[in-house]
Amino acid sequence: MNFYAHIDSIIERSQIKHYALFLLKRCRVNAHGLRNYYASIIRSLLTYACAAWYPSASKTDRDSLEGIQKRCLKTIYPHIEHYEDRLAAANLTSLQEHMTTLCVKYSQTVANDPEHRLYDLVPSKQSGTNRHSSRLRDCLITKHRTESLKNTVFYKFCN
Repeated sequence: MNFYAHIDSIIERSQIKHYALFLLKRCRVNAHGLRNYYASIIRSLLTYACAAWYPSASKTDRDSLEGIQKRCLKTIYPHIEHYEDRLAAANLTSLQEHMTTLCVKYSQTVANDPEHRLYDLVPSKQSGTNRHSSRLRDCLITKHRTESLKNTVFYKFCN
């Protein structure tokens, strides 16, 4: 699976929203209001349904998305020099950390609910009671043969 077109669309739409953020800055909206606009409009756009596409995204795509956040925070906090300091001022985490957290929460929600319709996609662990092979203890037992399923949120973020 390739999500390049989807991520490219997200980047394009978020650049339009960034211009609106810039216009709000020119209208002298304070940093708190700009941060709220960013968190509610732009960041939610960047992370929408990330559990479906984030595990399969390339490093280049992830860096492009992080670049959007860097530009937005630079617009909001131009007097702060470093990105990490801007994140601290905005009380945010990096976009990659945030999306990883969202993916982990989603995969745990599915893994802990046997009634969930995606529960069958969650890999199970070897119980260690198999007397024929002790090497498989605590290893993931794959239920599917395709390689693309190894890039799903369940294989990357389930414990």
